[in-house]
Amino acid sequence: MLNLPLNVEPVPEPTPEMAAKLQATLETSLQNIIKANIPSQFGRSSPILSTLRDNISSLNVAIAQADRTACAHAFNGAQVPFTEYEVYAPYISKFFNSAPCSLSDVEDLLAPGLPTFLGMSSTTSGKGPKPVPRYVAAPPSHIPVPISMWVKRVGGPGKTCMTTYCGYKKFVEISDGEGAKPKRIPLSAISGVMWRGMAGFSDFERDEERLAEFPPDSTAPWGVALISNYRSFILTHAAFALAEETLETLCTHWSTTFVDLIRWIDEEWDTLIDAIDSGRLPRYPETDDVYPAIATQFIANPARAKALREAGPPSHTSEGWILKIWPGCKLLGAVCTGTFGRLYPQLRACIGPDMPIRSLMVACTECLIGTSYDDRLPCIVRMQTDDYIEMIEVLPGNQDGELVPLWKLETGKVYEPVVTTRDGLWRYRTRDAVVVRGFSPAEGVPLIEYKERRNQSMWVAQALISQADIFASIAAVPEFEDVEFTTWWDDRSSPPTVGFFLEDMSASRVIPPATRTQILVSLLEANSSLYTGPEPGSPVRPSIRLLAPGTFGEFRLWKGAVTGMGSTQVKVPTIMLDPKAQEFILARVVGEVP
Repeated sequence: MLNLPLNVEPVPEPTPEMAAKLQATLETSLQNIIKANIPSQFGRSSPILSTLRDNISSLNVAIAQADRTACAHAFNGAQVPFTEYEVYAPYISKFFNSAPCSLSDVEDLLAPGLPTFLGMSSTTSGKGPKPVPRYVAAPPSHIPVPISMWVKRVGGPGKTCMTTYCGYKKFVEISDGEGAKPKRIPLSAISGVMWRGMAGFSDFERDEERLAEFPPDSTAPWGVALISNYRSFILTHAAFALAEETLETLCTHWSTTFVDLIRWIDEEWDTLIDAIDSGRLPRYPETDDVYPAIATQFIANPARAKALREAGPPSHTSEGWILKIWPGCKLLGAVCTGTFGRLYPQLRACIGPDMPIRSLMVACTECLIGTSYDDRLPCIVRMQTDDYIEMIEVLPGNQDGELVPLWKLETGKVYEPVVTTRDGLWRYRTRDAVVVRGFSPAEGVPLIEYKERRNQSMWVAQALISQADIFASIAAVPEFEDVEFTTWWDDRSSPPTVGFFLEDMSASRVIPPATRTQILVSLLEANSSLYTGPEPGSPVRPSIRLLAPGTFGEFRLWKGAVTGMGSTQVKVPTIMLDPKAQEFILARVVGEVP
Protein backbone atom coordinates (compact mmCIF):
# COMPACT_ATOMS: atom_id res chain seq x y z
CA MET A 1 0.00 0.00 0.00
CA LEU A 2 1.19 3.52 -0.78
CA ASN A 3 1.68 5.83 2.16
CA LEU A 4 0.12 8.97 0.69
CA PRO A 5 -0.06 12.42 2.31
CA LEU A 6 -3.46 13.36 3.66
CA ASN A 7 -3.80 16.08 1.04
CA VAL A 8 -3.44 13.43 -1.71
CA GLU A 9 -5.10 10.28 -0.34
CA PRO A 10 -8.57 10.01 -1.95
CA VAL A 11 -11.46 10.39 0.49
CA PRO A 12 -14.47 8.03 0.21
CA GLU A 13 -16.98 10.86 -0.14
CA PRO A 14 -16.93 14.65 -0.31
CA THR A 15 -18.00 16.70 2.67
CA PRO A 16 -21.40 18.45 2.34
CA GLU A 17 -19.54 21.71 1.79
CA MET A 18 -17.41 20.17 -0.96
CA ALA A 19 -20.46 18.61 -2.63
CA ALA A 20 -22.29 21.94 -2.59
CA LYS A 21 -19.30 23.74 -4.09
CA LEU A 22 -18.91 21.07 -6.79
CA GLN A 23 -22.61 21.32 -7.62
CA ALA A 24 -22.32 25.11 -7.93
CA THR A 25 -19.28 24.82 -10.20
CA LEU A 26 -20.94 22.31 -12.51
CA GLU A 27 -24.25 24.14 -12.65
CA THR A 28 -22.39 27.32 -13.57
CA SER A 29 -20.69 25.42 -16.40
CA LEU A 30 -24.09 24.13 -17.53
CA GLN A 31 -25.57 27.62 -17.41
CA ASN A 32 -22.75 28.97 -19.58
CA ILE A 33 -23.18 26.12 -22.06
CA ILE A 34 -26.95 26.64 -22.35
CA LYS A 35 -26.61 30.39 -22.83
CA ALA A 36 -23.95 29.97 -25.51
CA ASN A 37 -25.25 26.96 -27.42
CA ILE A 38 -29.05 27.16 -27.43
CA PRO A 39 -28.84 29.90 -30.15
CA SER A 40 -26.80 27.55 -32.40
CA GLN A 41 -28.31 25.87 -35.46
CA PHE A 42 -28.60 22.61 -33.54
CA GLY A 43 -29.91 24.35 -30.43
CA ARG A 44 -32.62 26.19 -32.41
CA SER A 45 -33.79 23.26 -34.54
CA SER A 46 -33.11 19.89 -32.95
CA PRO A 47 -36.29 18.19 -31.66
CA ILE A 48 -34.37 16.69 -28.72
CA LEU A 49 -34.06 20.21 -27.26
CA SER A 50 -37.64 21.38 -27.88
CA THR A 51 -38.71 21.08 -24.24
CA LEU A 52 -35.49 22.72 -23.05
CA ARG A 53 -36.10 25.63 -25.43
CA ASP A 54 -39.61 26.02 -23.99
CA ASN A 55 -38.32 25.87 -20.43
CA ILE A 56 -35.59 28.41 -21.09
CA SER A 57 -37.92 30.84 -22.88
CA SER A 58 -40.37 30.67 -19.98
CA LEU A 59 -37.69 31.81 -17.54
CA ASN A 60 -37.29 35.46 -16.79
CA VAL A 61 -34.25 36.58 -18.86
CA ALA A 62 -32.61 38.21 -15.86
CA ILE A 63 -33.00 35.02 -13.82
CA ALA A 64 -31.67 32.88 -16.68
CA GLN A 65 -28.58 35.04 -16.89
CA ALA A 66 -27.90 35.20 -13.17
CA ASP A 67 -29.41 32.10 -11.58
CA ARG A 68 -27.52 28.90 -12.30
CA THR A 69 -30.07 26.90 -10.29
CA ALA A 70 -32.92 28.03 -12.56
CA CYS A 71 -30.98 26.89 -15.62
CA ALA A 72 -30.18 23.53 -14.01
CA HIS A 73 -33.86 23.01 -13.15
CA ALA A 74 -34.85 23.91 -16.72
CA PHE A 75 -32.31 21.42 -18.08
CA ASN A 76 -33.34 18.59 -15.77
CA GLY A 77 -37.04 19.33 -16.19
CA ALA A 78 -36.69 19.09 -19.96
CA GLN A 79 -35.48 15.51 -19.57
CA VAL A 80 -33.02 16.02 -22.41
CA PRO A 81 -32.53 12.51 -23.85
CA PHE A 82 -29.20 10.79 -24.26
CA THR A 83 -27.61 11.40 -27.66
CA GLU A 84 -25.05 9.66 -29.82
CA TYR A 85 -23.17 10.68 -32.94
CA GLU A 86 -26.00 9.91 -35.34
CA VAL A 87 -28.03 12.80 -33.87
CA TYR A 88 -25.36 15.32 -34.90
CA ALA A 89 -24.25 13.68 -38.16
CA PRO A 90 -26.78 15.53 -40.41
CA TYR A 91 -25.48 18.84 -39.09
CA ILE A 92 -21.78 17.93 -39.24
CA SER A 93 -22.21 16.62 -42.79
CA LYS A 94 -22.70 20.24 -43.92
CA PHE A 95 -18.92 20.62 -43.70
CA PHE A 96 -18.52 17.95 -46.38
CA ASN A 97 -21.54 18.32 -48.67
CA SER A 98 -19.66 20.71 -50.98
CA ALA A 99 -16.13 21.98 -51.44
CA PRO A 100 -15.90 24.65 -50.27
CA CYS A 101 -18.89 24.55 -47.97
CA SER A 102 -20.99 27.63 -47.39
CA LEU A 103 -20.36 29.82 -44.37
CA SER A 104 -24.10 30.19 -43.77
CA ASP A 105 -24.45 26.41 -43.57
CA VAL A 106 -21.81 25.83 -40.91
CA GLU A 107 -21.55 29.05 -38.88
CA ASP A 108 -22.99 28.66 -35.36
CA LEU A 109 -23.61 25.00 -36.15
CA LEU A 110 -23.31 23.35 -32.73
CA ALA A 111 -21.75 26.27 -30.84
CA PRO A 112 -21.09 29.95 -31.62
CA GLY A 113 -18.93 30.79 -34.62
CA LEU A 114 -16.78 28.32 -36.50
CA PRO A 115 -14.86 25.41 -34.99
CA THR A 116 -11.13 25.75 -34.44
CA PHE A 117 -10.70 22.28 -35.91
CA LEU A 118 -12.62 19.10 -36.67
CA GLY A 119 -11.51 16.30 -34.38
CA MET A 120 -11.31 12.77 -35.73
CA SER A 121 -12.13 9.64 -33.77
CA SER A 122 -9.64 6.75 -33.57
CA THR A 123 -12.16 4.21 -35.05
CA THR A 124 -11.37 1.75 -32.24
CA SER A 125 -14.97 0.50 -32.29
CA GLY A 126 -14.61 -0.63 -35.90
CA LYS A 127 -16.85 2.07 -37.34
CA GLY A 128 -15.63 4.78 -39.70
CA PRO A 129 -13.96 7.97 -38.44
CA LYS A 130 -16.35 10.49 -36.92
CA PRO A 131 -15.48 14.18 -37.41
CA VAL A 132 -16.48 16.28 -34.39
CA PRO A 133 -16.42 20.12 -34.46
CA ARG A 134 -14.28 21.49 -31.63
CA TYR A 135 -14.68 25.17 -30.88
CA VAL A 136 -12.26 25.63 -27.99
CA ALA A 137 -8.80 26.70 -29.15
CA ALA A 138 -7.00 26.46 -25.81
CA PRO A 139 -6.87 23.60 -23.30
CA PRO A 140 -9.45 23.84 -20.49
CA SER A 141 -8.60 26.26 -17.71
CA HIS A 142 -7.44 23.64 -15.22
CA ILE A 143 -4.70 22.28 -17.52
CA PRO A 144 -1.47 24.29 -17.11
CA VAL A 145 -0.61 25.41 -20.62
CA PRO A 146 3.21 25.17 -20.63
CA ILE A 147 4.32 21.71 -21.65
CA SER A 148 6.97 21.88 -18.92
CA MET A 149 4.13 21.87 -16.36
CA TRP A 150 1.82 19.40 -18.06
CA VAL A 151 4.09 16.46 -18.82
CA LYS A 152 7.48 17.54 -17.57
CA ARG A 153 8.97 17.62 -14.10
CA VAL A 154 8.70 21.30 -13.21
CA GLY A 155 11.94 23.21 -12.86
CA GLY A 156 14.24 20.68 -14.48
CA PRO A 157 16.80 21.77 -17.07
CA GLY A 158 16.30 18.80 -19.38
CA LYS A 159 14.36 18.16 -22.57
CA THR A 160 11.10 16.37 -23.37
CA CYS A 161 10.54 13.76 -26.07
CA MET A 162 6.87 14.12 -27.03
CA THR A 163 5.69 11.44 -29.46
CA THR A 164 2.42 13.03 -30.55
CA TYR A 165 1.51 13.12 -34.23
CA CYS A 166 0.45 16.67 -35.12
CA GLY A 167 -0.33 16.37 -38.80
CA TYR A 168 -3.80 16.57 -40.28
CA LYS A 169 -5.83 14.61 -42.79
CA LYS A 170 -6.98 17.60 -44.83
CA PHE A 171 -8.43 21.09 -44.61
CA VAL A 172 -12.15 21.78 -44.87
CA GLU A 173 -12.67 25.01 -46.81
CA ILE A 174 -15.46 27.45 -45.94
CA SER A 175 -16.57 30.20 -48.35
CA ASP A 176 -18.58 33.31 -47.50
CA GLY A 177 -19.84 33.51 -51.11
CA GLU A 178 -18.44 37.01 -51.60
CA GLY A 179 -15.17 36.13 -53.28
CA ALA A 180 -12.96 36.25 -50.22
CA LYS A 181 -10.32 33.56 -49.74
CA PRO A 182 -12.00 30.53 -48.14
CA LYS A 183 -11.30 29.92 -44.48
CA ARG A 184 -9.58 26.58 -43.87
CA ILE A 185 -10.25 24.34 -40.86
CA PRO A 186 -8.02 21.30 -40.27
CA LEU A 187 -9.31 17.78 -39.79
CA SER A 188 -6.98 16.47 -37.07
CA ALA A 189 -6.67 14.25 -34.00
CA ILE A 190 -7.38 16.16 -30.81
CA SER A 191 -4.13 15.12 -29.11
CA GLY A 192 -2.14 16.76 -31.90
CA VAL A 193 -4.14 19.98 -31.61
CA MET A 194 -3.61 20.11 -27.84
CA TRP A 195 0.16 19.61 -28.23
CA ARG A 196 0.23 22.28 -30.93
CA GLY A 197 -1.46 24.73 -28.58
CA MET A 198 0.93 24.08 -25.72
CA ALA A 199 3.98 24.15 -27.97
CA GLY A 200 3.00 27.38 -29.73
CA PHE A 201 2.46 25.80 -33.16
CA SER A 202 -1.33 26.20 -33.48
CA ASP A 203 -1.18 27.79 -36.93
CA PHE A 204 -1.42 24.81 -39.30
CA GLU A 205 -0.82 27.10 -42.26
CA ARG A 206 2.76 27.89 -41.10
CA ASP A 207 3.93 24.29 -40.71
CA GLU A 208 6.13 24.26 -43.79
CA GLU A 209 8.13 27.32 -42.76
CA ARG A 210 8.67 26.03 -39.20
CA LEU A 211 9.80 22.45 -39.89
CA ALA A 212 13.31 23.00 -38.48
CA GLU A 213 12.14 24.96 -35.43
CA PHE A 214 12.21 23.32 -32.01
CA PRO A 215 9.15 23.58 -29.75
CA PRO A 216 10.10 24.70 -26.21
CA ASP A 217 12.04 22.02 -24.30
CA SER A 218 11.59 19.51 -27.12
CA THR A 219 14.24 17.04 -28.27
CA ALA A 220 13.06 17.11 -31.91
CA PRO A 221 12.24 19.86 -34.41
CA TRP A 222 8.65 20.47 -35.41
CA GLY A 223 8.85 18.58 -38.69
CA VAL A 224 9.22 15.27 -36.84
CA ALA A 225 5.73 15.73 -35.37
CA LEU A 226 4.32 15.80 -38.92
CA ILE A 227 5.64 12.40 -40.09
CA SER A 228 2.56 10.28 -40.76
CA ASN A 229 4.32 6.90 -41.12
CA TYR A 230 4.15 5.56 -37.56
CA ARG A 231 7.41 3.59 -37.52
CA SER A 232 9.31 6.41 -39.23
CA PHE A 233 7.75 8.90 -36.82
CA ILE A 234 8.81 6.87 -33.77
CA LEU A 235 12.32 6.14 -35.04
CA THR A 236 13.03 9.73 -36.05
CA HIS A 237 11.92 10.87 -32.60
CA ALA A 238 14.17 8.15 -31.17
CA ALA A 239 17.18 9.42 -33.13
CA PHE A 240 16.84 12.95 -31.77
CA ALA A 241 16.03 11.74 -28.25
CA LEU A 242 18.97 9.32 -28.07
CA ALA A 243 21.27 12.13 -29.15
CA GLU A 244 20.03 14.30 -26.26
CA GLU A 245 21.72 13.25 -23.03
CA THR A 246 19.70 15.71 -20.93
CA LEU A 247 16.31 14.18 -21.71
CA GLU A 248 14.21 14.55 -18.58
CA THR A 249 10.71 13.54 -19.67
CA LEU A 250 9.59 10.87 -22.11
CA CYS A 251 5.94 11.27 -23.13
CA THR A 252 4.50 8.53 -25.33
CA HIS A 253 0.82 9.09 -24.40
CA TRP A 254 0.03 5.35 -24.44
CA SER A 255 1.83 2.39 -22.89
CA THR A 256 1.62 0.69 -26.29
CA THR A 257 3.53 3.55 -27.95
CA PHE A 258 6.29 3.18 -25.38
CA VAL A 259 6.56 -0.55 -26.12
CA ASP A 260 6.74 0.16 -29.88
CA LEU A 261 9.43 2.78 -29.25
CA ILE A 262 11.61 0.38 -27.27
CA ARG A 263 11.09 -2.49 -29.75
CA TRP A 264 12.03 -0.38 -32.76
CA ILE A 265 15.02 1.22 -31.04
CA ASP A 266 16.26 -2.29 -30.40
CA GLU A 267 15.75 -3.29 -34.03
CA GLU A 268 17.48 -0.15 -35.38
CA TRP A 269 20.12 0.26 -32.67
CA ASP A 270 23.23 0.18 -34.84
CA THR A 271 21.70 2.50 -37.45
CA LEU A 272 20.65 5.02 -34.80
CA ILE A 273 24.01 5.04 -33.02
CA ASP A 274 25.96 5.33 -36.28
CA ALA A 275 23.76 8.30 -37.17
CA ILE A 276 24.55 10.07 -33.89
CA ASP A 277 28.24 9.40 -34.47
CA SER A 278 28.20 10.81 -38.00
CA GLY A 279 25.52 13.49 -37.71
CA ARG A 280 23.58 12.03 -40.66
CA LEU A 281 19.94 11.56 -39.69
CA PRO A 282 18.51 8.22 -40.88
CA ARG A 283 16.06 8.70 -43.74
CA TYR A 284 13.13 6.46 -42.95
CA PRO A 285 10.18 5.87 -45.33
CA GLU A 286 7.67 8.67 -46.00
CA THR A 287 9.79 11.45 -44.49
CA ASP A 288 10.75 13.23 -47.71
CA ASP A 289 8.52 16.25 -47.05
CA VAL A 290 10.29 17.12 -43.81
CA TYR A 291 13.69 15.44 -44.03
CA PRO A 292 15.71 18.26 -45.68
CA ALA A 293 14.66 20.66 -42.91
CA ILE A 294 14.93 18.41 -39.86
CA ALA A 295 18.22 16.83 -40.98
CA THR A 296 19.92 20.22 -40.63
CA GLN A 297 19.18 20.08 -36.89
CA PHE A 298 20.78 16.67 -36.33
CA ILE A 299 24.33 17.27 -35.10
CA ALA A 300 27.16 14.75 -34.87
CA ASN A 301 28.08 13.75 -31.31
CA PRO A 302 30.74 11.01 -31.30
CA ALA A 303 31.10 11.10 -27.52
CA ARG A 304 27.39 10.48 -27.05
CA ALA A 305 27.46 7.68 -29.62
CA LYS A 306 30.35 6.03 -27.77
CA ALA A 307 28.46 6.18 -24.46
CA LEU A 308 25.36 4.68 -26.07
CA ARG A 309 27.33 1.83 -27.60
CA GLU A 310 28.76 1.02 -24.19
CA ALA A 311 25.29 1.05 -22.63
CA GLY A 312 23.88 -1.23 -25.31
CA PRO A 313 20.35 -1.64 -26.76
CA PRO A 314 17.24 -2.33 -24.68
CA SER A 315 17.46 -6.09 -25.17
CA HIS A 316 20.84 -6.13 -23.39
CA THR A 317 19.40 -4.75 -20.14
CA SER A 318 16.87 -6.60 -18.02
CA GLU A 319 15.77 -3.61 -15.93
CA GLY A 320 16.17 0.15 -15.95
CA TRP A 321 17.46 0.63 -19.50
CA ILE A 322 15.96 4.12 -19.73
CA LEU A 323 18.10 5.38 -16.85
CA LYS A 324 21.23 3.88 -18.38
CA ILE A 325 20.59 5.93 -21.50
CA TRP A 326 19.18 9.08 -19.87
CA PRO A 327 20.38 9.27 -16.23
CA GLY A 328 18.39 12.46 -15.70
CA CYS A 329 15.05 11.08 -16.91
CA LYS A 330 12.50 11.69 -14.16
CA LEU A 331 9.09 11.05 -15.70
CA LEU A 332 7.33 8.80 -18.20
CA GLY A 333 4.02 10.09 -19.55
CA ALA A 334 1.94 7.13 -20.71
CA VAL A 335 -1.67 6.11 -20.19
CA CYS A 336 -1.69 2.88 -18.18
CA THR A 337 -5.39 2.60 -17.40
CA GLY A 338 -7.89 0.07 -18.76
CA THR A 339 -6.44 -2.14 -21.50
CA PHE A 340 -3.25 -0.08 -21.51
CA GLY A 341 -2.56 -1.24 -17.96
CA ARG A 342 -1.70 -4.70 -19.26
CA LEU A 343 1.69 -3.46 -20.42
CA TYR A 344 2.54 -1.75 -17.14
CA PRO A 345 5.04 -4.50 -16.13
CA GLN A 346 6.94 -3.99 -19.39
CA LEU A 347 7.13 -0.25 -18.80
CA ARG A 348 8.20 -0.67 -15.20
CA ALA A 349 10.95 -3.12 -16.17
CA CYS A 350 12.34 -0.67 -18.71
CA ILE A 351 12.28 2.46 -16.53
CA GLY A 352 13.08 0.86 -13.17
CA PRO A 353 11.07 0.72 -9.93
CA ASP A 354 11.10 4.37 -8.91
CA MET A 355 10.41 6.60 -11.91
CA PRO A 356 6.84 8.04 -11.87
CA ILE A 357 4.48 7.12 -14.69
CA ARG A 358 1.88 9.79 -15.37
CA SER A 359 -1.38 8.89 -17.11
CA LEU A 360 -2.05 12.26 -18.67
CA MET A 361 -5.80 12.08 -19.11
CA VAL A 362 -8.97 10.17 -19.79
CA ALA A 363 -10.55 11.63 -22.90
CA CYS A 364 -12.43 10.91 -26.08
CA THR A 365 -12.60 12.86 -29.33
CA GLU A 366 -15.77 14.57 -28.12
CA CYS A 367 -14.70 15.61 -24.63
CA LEU A 368 -11.94 15.65 -22.03
CA ILE A 369 -13.12 13.66 -18.99
CA GLY A 370 -10.23 14.05 -16.57
CA THR A 371 -6.54 14.84 -16.21
CA SER A 372 -3.67 13.38 -14.17
CA TYR A 373 -4.08 13.61 -10.41
CA ASP A 374 -0.90 12.46 -8.66
CA ASP A 375 2.07 10.53 -10.01
CA ARG A 376 1.89 8.13 -7.08
CA LEU A 377 -1.55 7.08 -8.34
CA PRO A 378 -0.83 6.63 -12.08
CA CYS A 379 -4.17 5.01 -12.94
CA ILE A 380 -6.32 7.73 -11.35
CA VAL A 381 -7.41 10.98 -13.00
CA ARG A 382 -9.24 13.99 -11.61
CA MET A 383 -12.51 14.76 -13.40
CA GLN A 384 -12.75 18.11 -15.13
CA THR A 385 -15.62 20.53 -14.56
CA ASP A 386 -15.43 22.93 -17.53
CA ASP A 387 -18.01 20.79 -19.33
CA TYR A 388 -21.14 19.45 -17.62
CA ILE A 389 -20.60 15.75 -16.94
CA GLU A 390 -23.19 13.37 -15.52
CA MET A 391 -22.85 9.64 -14.93
CA ILE A 392 -24.99 6.62 -15.82
CA GLU A 393 -24.49 3.90 -13.23
CA VAL A 394 -23.40 0.67 -14.92
CA LEU A 395 -25.25 -2.25 -13.35
CA PRO A 396 -24.18 -5.92 -13.36
CA GLY A 397 -24.64 -7.35 -16.82
CA ASN A 398 -23.63 -4.00 -18.35
CA GLN A 399 -27.15 -2.61 -17.94
CA ASP A 400 -27.89 1.11 -17.55
CA GLY A 401 -28.79 2.36 -14.10
CA GLU A 402 -29.75 5.81 -12.87
CA LEU A 403 -28.30 9.09 -14.15
CA VAL A 404 -26.28 10.57 -11.28
CA PRO A 405 -24.67 14.03 -10.89
CA LEU A 406 -20.97 14.11 -9.99
CA TRP A 407 -21.56 15.33 -6.45
CA LYS A 408 -23.65 12.22 -5.69
CA LEU A 409 -21.32 9.54 -7.04
CA GLU A 410 -20.33 6.60 -4.85
CA THR A 411 -16.84 5.25 -4.43
CA GLY A 412 -16.30 1.81 -5.97
CA LYS A 413 -19.19 2.00 -8.42
CA VAL A 414 -18.87 1.84 -12.19
CA TYR A 415 -20.32 4.63 -14.32
CA GLU A 416 -20.48 5.85 -17.93
CA PRO A 417 -19.79 9.59 -18.39
CA VAL A 418 -22.50 11.50 -20.23
CA VAL A 419 -21.33 14.93 -21.39
CA THR A 420 -22.95 18.24 -22.23
CA THR A 421 -20.11 20.25 -23.72
CA ARG A 422 -19.02 23.72 -24.66
CA ASP A 423 -18.63 22.32 -28.17
CA GLY A 424 -22.39 21.77 -28.51
CA LEU A 425 -23.04 18.15 -27.51
CA TRP A 426 -26.03 17.47 -25.25
CA ARG A 427 -26.09 14.48 -22.87
CA TYR A 428 -23.76 12.70 -25.25
CA ARG A 429 -22.94 9.08 -24.35
CA THR A 430 -19.22 8.37 -24.29
CA ARG A 431 -19.75 4.57 -24.04
CA ASP A 432 -16.73 4.39 -21.71
CA ALA A 433 -16.89 2.78 -18.28
CA VAL A 434 -14.97 4.29 -15.37
CA VAL A 435 -14.67 3.37 -11.70
CA VAL A 436 -14.90 5.99 -8.96
CA ARG A 437 -11.87 5.58 -6.70
CA GLY A 438 -12.74 8.36 -4.29
CA PHE A 439 -12.72 12.14 -4.20
CA SER A 440 -10.03 14.75 -4.04
CA PRO A 441 -9.48 15.74 -0.40
CA ALA A 442 -8.85 19.34 -1.49
CA GLU A 443 -12.09 20.14 -3.35
CA GLY A 444 -14.18 16.97 -3.48
CA VAL A 445 -13.89 16.40 -7.22
CA PRO A 446 -14.36 12.72 -8.23
CA LEU A 447 -11.23 10.68 -8.89
CA ILE A 448 -11.78 7.97 -11.48
CA GLU A 449 -10.01 5.09 -13.17
CA TYR A 450 -10.76 4.12 -16.76
CA LYS A 451 -12.16 0.59 -17.00
CA GLU A 452 -13.30 -0.32 -20.53
CA ARG A 453 -15.42 0.41 -23.55
CA ARG A 454 -19.06 -0.51 -23.02
CA ASN A 455 -20.02 -0.95 -26.69
CA GLN A 456 -17.44 -3.58 -27.62
CA SER A 457 -19.06 -6.99 -27.60
CA MET A 458 -19.61 -10.03 -29.80
CA TRP A 459 -22.21 -12.76 -30.12
CA VAL A 460 -20.81 -16.24 -29.43
CA ALA A 461 -23.12 -19.26 -29.27
CA GLN A 462 -26.15 -17.00 -28.67
CA ALA A 463 -24.39 -15.24 -25.78
CA LEU A 464 -23.34 -11.59 -25.88
CA ILE A 465 -19.72 -11.52 -24.73
CA SER A 466 -18.56 -8.14 -23.43
CA GLN A 467 -15.11 -6.66 -22.96
CA ALA A 468 -15.56 -7.20 -19.22
CA ASP A 469 -16.21 -10.91 -19.85
CA ILE A 470 -12.99 -11.14 -21.86
CA PHE A 471 -10.92 -9.55 -19.10
CA ALA A 472 -12.51 -11.77 -16.47
CA SER A 473 -11.70 -14.88 -18.49
CA ILE A 474 -7.96 -14.20 -18.49
CA ALA A 475 -7.62 -12.50 -15.11
CA ALA A 476 -5.91 -15.54 -13.57
CA VAL A 477 -3.91 -16.56 -16.65
CA PRO A 478 -0.24 -15.58 -16.15
CA GLU A 479 0.57 -15.93 -19.85
CA PHE A 480 -1.72 -12.94 -20.55
CA GLU A 481 -0.52 -10.72 -17.72
CA ASP A 482 1.63 -8.20 -19.57
CA VAL A 483 0.93 -8.65 -23.28
CA GLU A 484 -1.28 -6.98 -25.85
CA PHE A 485 -4.03 -9.08 -27.36
CA THR A 486 -7.24 -8.81 -29.31
CA THR A 487 -10.24 -11.09 -29.82
CA TRP A 488 -13.15 -11.80 -32.10
CA TRP A 489 -15.41 -14.77 -32.61
CA ASP A 490 -13.81 -17.88 -34.10
CA ASP A 491 -16.32 -19.59 -36.39
CA ARG A 492 -14.00 -22.47 -37.34
CA SER A 493 -15.70 -24.54 -34.63
CA SER A 494 -19.33 -25.45 -34.04
CA PRO A 495 -20.61 -23.71 -32.07
CA PRO A 496 -18.28 -20.73 -32.59
CA THR A 497 -16.05 -19.64 -29.75
CA VAL A 498 -13.94 -16.69 -28.63
CA GLY A 499 -10.70 -16.37 -30.58
CA PHE A 500 -7.69 -14.80 -28.84
CA PHE A 501 -4.75 -13.34 -30.76
CA LEU A 502 -1.49 -12.36 -29.08
CA GLU A 503 2.09 -11.97 -30.22
CA ASP A 504 4.38 -15.00 -30.12
CA MET A 505 6.52 -15.04 -27.00
CA SER A 506 9.91 -16.41 -26.08
CA ALA A 507 10.42 -20.09 -25.37
CA SER A 508 10.37 -19.30 -21.65
CA ARG A 509 6.67 -18.38 -21.87
CA VAL A 510 5.12 -21.25 -23.77
CA ILE A 511 1.34 -21.35 -23.40
CA PRO A 512 0.19 -24.84 -22.34
CA PRO A 513 -2.96 -26.28 -23.99
CA ALA A 514 -4.67 -26.39 -20.57
CA THR A 515 -4.78 -22.58 -20.70
CA ARG A 516 -7.68 -22.80 -23.14
CA THR A 517 -9.71 -24.83 -20.65
CA GLN A 518 -8.81 -22.41 -17.86
CA ILE A 519 -10.05 -19.47 -19.94
CA LEU A 520 -13.29 -21.29 -20.78
CA VAL A 521 -14.04 -22.01 -17.12
CA SER A 522 -13.49 -18.35 -16.22
CA LEU A 523 -15.54 -17.19 -19.20
CA LEU A 524 -18.47 -19.36 -18.14
CA GLU A 525 -18.26 -17.94 -14.63
CA ALA A 526 -18.32 -14.42 -16.08
CA ASN A 527 -21.15 -15.07 -18.54
CA SER A 528 -23.42 -18.03 -17.79
CA SER A 529 -25.42 -17.37 -20.98
CA LEU A 530 -22.82 -19.38 -22.84
CA TYR A 531 -24.45 -22.49 -21.38
CA THR A 532 -27.59 -21.80 -23.45
CA GLY A 533 -25.86 -22.10 -26.80
CA PRO A 534 -26.78 -24.57 -29.58
CA GLU A 535 -25.15 -27.36 -27.59
CA PRO A 536 -26.11 -26.62 -23.97
CA GLY A 537 -23.35 -27.42 -21.52
CA SER A 538 -20.81 -28.00 -24.28
CA PRO A 539 -19.30 -24.65 -25.24
CA VAL A 540 -16.08 -24.80 -27.23
CA ARG A 541 -12.78 -23.86 -25.60
CA PRO A 542 -11.54 -20.45 -26.76
CA SER A 543 -8.80 -20.59 -29.38
CA ILE A 544 -5.42 -18.92 -28.95
CA ARG A 545 -3.54 -17.96 -32.09
CA LEU A 546 -0.02 -16.54 -32.02
CA LEU A 547 1.07 -13.58 -34.13
CA ALA A 548 4.47 -12.65 -35.49
CA PRO A 549 6.45 -10.46 -33.04
CA GLY A 550 5.73 -6.77 -33.63
CA THR A 551 2.32 -7.38 -35.23
CA PHE A 552 0.47 -4.83 -33.10
CA GLY A 553 3.02 -2.13 -33.84
CA GLU A 554 2.59 -2.91 -37.54
CA PHE A 555 -1.19 -2.76 -37.02
CA ARG A 556 -0.91 0.77 -35.66
CA LEU A 557 1.25 1.74 -38.64
CA TRP A 558 -1.26 0.24 -41.09
CA LYS A 559 -4.35 1.66 -39.40
CA GLY A 560 -2.85 5.14 -39.20
CA ALA A 561 -2.11 5.05 -42.92
CA VAL A 562 -5.62 3.80 -43.75
CA THR A 563 -7.33 6.58 -41.81
CA GLY A 564 -4.84 9.25 -42.86
CA MET A 565 -4.63 10.41 -39.26
CA GLY A 566 -1.24 9.05 -38.23
CA SER A 567 -0.92 6.29 -35.69
CA THR A 568 -0.43 7.81 -32.25
CA GLN A 569 -4.20 7.70 -31.68
CA VAL A 570 -4.63 4.13 -32.93
CA LYS A 571 -5.61 1.60 -30.28
CA VAL A 572 -5.85 -2.17 -30.62
CA PRO A 573 -9.43 -3.00 -29.54
CA THR A 574 -10.06 -5.77 -27.04
CA ILE A 575 -12.83 -7.03 -29.35
CA MET A 576 -12.00 -6.34 -33.00
CA LEU A 577 -15.09 -5.77 -35.13
CA ASP A 578 -13.56 -4.30 -38.31
CA PRO A 579 -13.34 -7.07 -40.98
CA LYS A 580 -10.37 -5.42 -42.73
CA ALA A 581 -8.50 -5.17 -39.44
CA GLN A 582 -9.26 -8.84 -38.79
CA GLU A 583 -7.80 -9.72 -42.20
CA PHE A 584 -4.64 -7.80 -41.32
CA ILE A 585 -4.22 -9.75 -38.09
CA LEU A 586 -5.06 -13.14 -39.64
CA ALA A 587 -2.35 -12.66 -42.26
CA ARG A 588 0.24 -12.54 -39.45
CA VAL A 589 -0.71 -15.69 -37.56
CA VAL A 590 2.38 -17.88 -37.07
CA GLY A 591 1.06 -20.56 -34.72
CA GLU A 592 -1.74 -21.77 -32.49
CA VAL A 593 -2.05 -23.29 -29.04
CA PRO A 594 -3.38 -26.85 -29.48
